[in-house]
Amino acid sequence: MIFRLIKHNWLASFVLMPLLGIAVWSTSLLFPPSFDFYQGEDRMLLFSPVAGLLSGKPHLTGITAFLLYMLAAVIIQRISGEYGFIKTRTLLPGAMFLLIAGGIREYQTFHPVYPAVIMLLLGLFRLFGAFDKRKPYSQIFDANLILGIGSLFYLNLAVLLPAFIAGGKILGRETRWREIVVALSGFLTPWIFAFSWFYLSGRTAELLQVLHDNFLTENDRLTGNLPLQIFLGLAGILTLAGSYLIIAQYDEKKVSIRQYYLVFFLVFVSAVSAFFLVPSASAEILLVAGVPVTFLLTNLMLTFRRVIWGEVVIYLLAGYAAGIQFL
Repeated sequence: MIFRLIKHNWLASFVLMPLLGIAVWSTSLLFPPSFDFYQGEDRMLLFSPVAGLLSGKPHLTGITAFLLYMLAAVIIQRISGEYGFIKTRTLLPGAMFLLIAGGIREYQTFHPVYPAVIMLLLGLFRLFGAFDKRKPYSQIFDANLILGIGSLFYLNLAVLLPAFIAGGKILGRETRWREIVVALSGFLTPWIFAFSWFYLSGRTAELLQVLHDNFLTENDRLTGNLPLQIFLGLAGILTLAGSYLIIAQYDEKKVSIRQYYLVFFLVFVSAVSAFFLVPSASAEILLVAGVPVTFLLTNLMLTFRRVIWGEVVIYLLAGYAAGIQFL
């Protein structure tokens, strides 16, 4: 029933989507959880001022996080429609993101990763505009500038810089060394302003300490978390199935869609690699990896010839995400 409505009924989906989001965040909205930040995690340059404004206001903090979560789903819908990932009018991409992100309950709170995911999506939206452009300097600069701003909220977003640089090379036509310079310039611009501000304020050592803490602090929130491990196992199986299908369909896809999915692959690999290689990266970076996974699962579910299989996947993800609220 849910899958059928989201897939085919555009009007009903507008009502169902917010309800779906509220369902998987229900207890977190009613009883906002406190989050145990590791040293420096809540002191990132752009996150710290916002967190300070919300300090001591748990319900406002929870609502802010929820609105960012919903906004990410809206932007995913916009990307899907603008760049032709789906030929039919459906809100399935946004719904899949809500279920994937909602299944990681530990982060149903105002965390740096949420504004970072918004910046990632806006950056991808702009980067995809470089497709088949002879000199896509503006798109590449803007995309990496947005990524750089996102990394001022959540430092580990910087691991996606190689994926964005490669993405510019993949999408543009006849790209050369200039695109790499433009990409680096875009990413470094907000960081140059940040370092300049801290230097002029005589707080360079403070900035370096924050960066050190946000990169090298050991942060393991997955070991021993059986519910999250079960959810990631389910999502992993679906991701493998979606990846297999994309590979099988690769020659049938438009050139633009092939290249967009290749960029998504680079983003996914970068995020998963950071999870294993960066000491401070933990389950929150799986929200970043969830962006490309959303499109893989949407493509998979739209190929089901029998609606029942789509319903099974939706109910598995929704049942888990909603059920974990009460565990």
